[in-house]
Amino acid sequence: MKPKLLWTDPGLPPRREDNVKATVYAIAFRPDGTQMVVAVSNLVLVYATSDGDLVHRLRGHKDVVYTVDYARDGLRFASGGADKTVIIWNHKGDGILKFTHNESIQIVCYNPTTEQLASCTATDMGMWSKEQKSVTKHKVYSKILCAKWNNDGQYIALGMYNGHVQIREKNGQEYKVIEKTAPVWCMAWSPARDDPCDLLAVGCWNQTVSFYQLSGAQYLKERRVHFYPCSLGYFTGGQYMVIGGSDKRASLCTREAVRLKNICELDEWVWSLAVRPRQPAVAVGSYGGAISMWTVEFDAVYALDGDRFAVREHMTDVVVHHMQAEKRVRIKSRDYVRGIAVSKDRLAIMLPDRVNIYELHKREEAGVDMHYRLRKERIYVSGDCGKLGVTSSHVILARKNKLQLHGFTKPKEREWVLDAEVTCLKVDGGPVGKEGLLVGLADGAVLKIYIDNPFPIDMVKTSGAVRCLDTSGDRERLAVINDDGRLQVFDLRTKDVAFSAEGASSVSFNSQFDDMLCFSKKDVDELYVKTGAHPVQQHNIRGAVIGFVGAKLFVVADQNVSVIDLPQSAALAQHVDAKEFDKAHRIACLGVTAADWRRLANAAAKNLDLATARASYMRVHDLRQIELLNSMEVRQQQASSSAALNSPEKGKDGKGRRDRGGAKDKEAEKKATEALEPLFQAELLAYAGLYQEAAKAYTRAGHVKLAIDLFADLRQWEEAKLFAASSDSIDTRDLVRRQAEWAEEVEDWAAAADMYVSAGDAMRAVKLLGEHQQGNWTEQMAAIARSVTGEDVLRQCARCFLAAGEDALAREVYAKLDDVEALLQLYVRKQQWAEAIKLAEDASAKFSNAHRAKFDQTLYLPYAEWLALHDRFDEALEAYRKSGRPDMAQHMMEQLTCNAVVESRFKDAAYYYWLLASETLHVASGESGDDVAVAKIMPAYSAQLHKADLYYAYNFIESFFLPFTPLQPEVLFQCARFLVNGLGAREAPHGISKVKILFALAKQAKHLGAYKLARFAYDKLQHMKVPDEWQEQLDVDMLTIHSKPVRDNPELLPVCYRCGAANALLNPATNAATLSNKVGDERSRDVCTSCGHPFVRSFLNFEILPLVEFIPEAPLGDDEALELIREAPPETGRDRRKLRGQWNESKEGEANVMSMGGDDDAYDDDDAEDLFNKCIHRTLSNQEGVNSYAPVTVDAETLRSLRREHVFQCKPRAPGMRATYYKSAIADVHIAISQSCHRFFHEEDFEFQVLRDGACPFSRVKDVGDFGPC
Repeated sequence: MKPKLLWTDPGLPPRREDNVKATVYAIAFRPDGTQMVVAVSNLVLVYATSDGDLVHRLRGHKDVVYTVDYARDGLRFASGGADKTVIIWNHKGDGILKFTHNESIQIVCYNPTTEQLASCTATDMGMWSKEQKSVTKHKVYSKILCAKWNNDGQYIALGMYNGHVQIREKNGQEYKVIEKTAPVWCMAWSPARDDPCDLLAVGCWNQTVSFYQLSGAQYLKERRVHFYPCSLGYFTGGQYMVIGGSDKRASLCTREAVRLKNICELDEWVWSLAVRPRQPAVAVGSYGGAISMWTVEFDAVYALDGDRFAVREHMTDVVVHHMQAEKRVRIKSRDYVRGIAVSKDRLAIMLPDRVNIYELHKREEAGVDMHYRLRKERIYVSGDCGKLGVTSSHVILARKNKLQLHGFTKPKEREWVLDAEVTCLKVDGGPVGKEGLLVGLADGAVLKIYIDNPFPIDMVKTSGAVRCLDTSGDRERLAVINDDGRLQVFDLRTKDVAFSAEGASSVSFNSQFDDMLCFSKKDVDELYVKTGAHPVQQHNIRGAVIGFVGAKLFVVADQNVSVIDLPQSAALAQHVDAKEFDKAHRIACLGVTAADWRRLANAAAKNLDLATARASYMRVHDLRQIELLNSMEVRQQQASSSAALNSPEKGKDGKGRRDRGGAKDKEAEKKATEALEPLFQAELLAYAGLYQEAAKAYTRAGHVKLAIDLFADLRQWEEAKLFAASSDSIDTRDLVRRQAEWAEEVEDWAAAADMYVSAGDAMRAVKLLGEHQQGNWTEQMAAIARSVTGEDVLRQCARCFLAAGEDALAREVYAKLDDVEALLQLYVRKQQWAEAIKLAEDASAKFSNAHRAKFDQTLYLPYAEWLALHDRFDEALEAYRKSGRPDMAQHMMEQLTCNAVVESRFKDAAYYYWLLASETLHVASGESGDDVAVAKIMPAYSAQLHKADLYYAYNFIESFFLPFTPLQPEVLFQCARFLVNGLGAREAPHGISKVKILFALAKQAKHLGAYKLARFAYDKLQHMKVPDEWQEQLDVDMLTIHSKPVRDNPELLPVCYRCGAANALLNPATNAATLSNKVGDERSRDVCTSCGHPFVRSFLNFEILPLVEFIPEAPLGDDEALELIREAPPETGRDRRKLRGQWNESKEGEANVMSMGGDDDAYDDDDAEDLFNKCIHRTLSNQEGVNSYAPVTVDAETLRSLRREHVFQCKPRAPGMRATYYKSAIADVHIAISQSCHRFFHEEDFEFQVLRDGACPFSRVKDVGDFGPC
């Protein structure tokens, strides 16, 4: 630890009148550490921390200033003094607030987490914050000398003159009291985060420093400091504290108040001090007024020997690490550790006045011993000792130019007086009692000293003072760094410089590899590794290297020693590229990855360094490669022995001439070994997976058979065939036969089948696959079936597929054989209906009628059942028809209808009734060519359509009883009327509730003003069984309806567009029997009461549409009538007009009418209306006295006069039926017709529904076609 003075200010001179010194009473730092505020005399001084420049000299106080403190945000600071005033200043030096007490201010203290300020005097304590207008004061019973907030700002500790320490809460309430025997002059809370609780250090004038928890309990041992502590403070981390007082020194201490070293010594008492935030710097103020700033540099103290290294922590502890075992032990000295030395089982720790020696306590159990025991011997030292070393029996101390040897039991055995100061000292090992030392001197000399020899040995000499040195493990190289940063590596055998570098700061040889060293440079965050003669490698590692053991680097950075694993891959690559496999193996042993080991092994094997390759493969546990290397070594030995035996220089007695035969034997052995090298290279390539390169190498070496055997073992038969084709001695067909037989022997049926197919025996391959059926045999057999054309092979494949359930593959085979009947059965079984139908309906297929009828029965009947199961009923109906079973189609529709009614799906029930009616008509029209069958089923057909209409309308009524319904009251009203008139006196179909219909009708009629109709509905409900939950509401409605007039809103009364008569809301002909249980007339009563014309309703809102039904005269057919309607209307009535310029004049009644140019069409329309009205009048006249309805009959002239956009045609549903025509009575009402169901809609509503649902809302037909007029 080295204290360094940054700047000093001598302060103010004493006052002239009384010679009182300008004492520095308080110092406080800004939280960011950039400024420092000082209380001196009656001034507040603000200094720049970096250079001591005086920024502000504030004169706000009238007497001595005792205290200052900064707020947590650094924007304000406060001061207080003997003038009983507290002033709050901003950071620019401007006073912003002032308040007073009744006594002098002893201390001001800002809360570290809030803006609360505590001001203390001899009689009270004040609490102020900017949120409150006044200062809250609390009485105290003794003078307050010091005060500190704890770290979270919840409590404040007050040190008092009577020796008490009061701990109060932030609101001023007393929490705990600690009693001391002397005035408490200073205190500080520990900022260390590893403390179990808030820890308060108390400096008392009984010359002690004690420690207390927030609860008031004493935490650590009370420490006697032998002086009066006036000020103390913690460093930022809380590991050290600074104490100053009557000893005129500022001392650096441990967190337990153990003195480590003096920061400074003054001529006066240290009255105040403060630690700079986040910086190892201390500001010191003396009684005489001097102000100084000191910085503290903490040096790393460490030692390294083999696998153990020791490092100083917290200035008093020594931690010893064992790298291999990854163990550590902490030795607590409780004193300042000045130096450390480690050697084998010895550890020396230098304290301020002595050197403690520790030794490993040998235990019997196996493992690494980390238990150090303190020896009884002590080596006492005085003064400053520069370097420390330890051996098995001695301690070496360096004092300037003297080197002293102290024995454990005999102090100062020997002393060497050298020519210059000792700058480096390193124990270089050796026998016990004869160890050697490497000593570097300030004059650049490096000496070797043996502790049992009084004479040093000169080794090398550099140009400057030696700052760092190290020697390799083999003692052949010495690395030296001088004070200029020049690194030189000397070869000790020749004294030559083997390597040099500039700007180095530290160097270390690898203790496990002599040719490797690492050095670091100043101000560069990189380490450099030099291995042998190879280029230097750079590593982005910050710090200075102090040791290098194997793959571990010991680096000092920011006074911390860290162990870093250094990757050796780059160094290994350098030696491998240089083919230095022995050194590469030694580097790999330091610690590399498995990939690096394999790289080394492959390179060594390729260069036939079998020993290195074998050792490397052992590291990655590659037994195959090891077996190969062993085989190669055996073959090398056999080749060498054979060459030696067959040498021509051998005599008959087996002995050659010594001078010539021995050399030629070696040459013969070398040639025999070299002849094996191509073969070995090929084997290595094969074992490495490079089969193509291996085969080519075999071929170049003349061993084509080995290349073929290689691919045969790998089952790469095509490659084997290629190499076999290049040789005249090997037949390719024999190779394929071998391949097939071998595959069959090893029960590889798939491969065997492939080979048999390649050999042209496809039947044997199919039988082999079908017999064993292993693996993906079906895919393989399918491939065979696709490639062959023989019928016997294909039928065998089909039989195998059918037996295994592979219908898809069997179908493919049958398709290839053109076996249609078998193929159709497969389609039906797999439910591949599209393919089956396509096959059955193929016009190009030459099927007989008998076969086609058979196909209809076997195909369409199961297809219809499948369609019905998947809710595709329209398609199912068609399939039933094709299968010749219309009865099953009708039965299916009846079941669907019944299910929909039971499940209250009334819209679906309507749809199914419509389908049932369509199917009934379709069956009847297809039975015979005449109209008899159609006429016979017309009652049933009409009844089914009527039920479809009823269920469709009732679906709207059901939605009225849901919690939410989107329907308008008018729609529900019209639906209810339609149902009441439509049901008449008949029983309601299953599922339709007359109660619900009447209830909905009553509700909507009342709402729309049809009070008479509502009263009628409520009267009918009185005679019916209604749900209990409706009864109360029904009674109320019946009472309220009697308050309404007995009439209906005239606007709601329907008008017949045929006769123009206004109708009642309910048909009077059905009122007597409507909704009763009597069986009455089966006709629908939703007709005009005057002429019997059925009301045509829109099947989306059930409004009555302005349509009049008519039919052409008997001689006219539908096509002829349609042509007449589509003709342009004739120009008639012009004799009633008089053309005058651009207008026409006419007289209607007593009014003169003038029509402009384009109004001629109106006259045409009037002519058409006159003709059509004449037909209506004629029909009405014919209908008088007849109790039946007859549609309007029109002649050809009338048809020709009609405009086609006003006429709608309902096309006939079956042959023999006539089309029905409707004429729009109001041209402005746009109407749409669905030809699929003959239902009318408002055009806009219909288009919206079709766009939304994609189908007709009634028939659900997706293709609605032309829905407009003719």
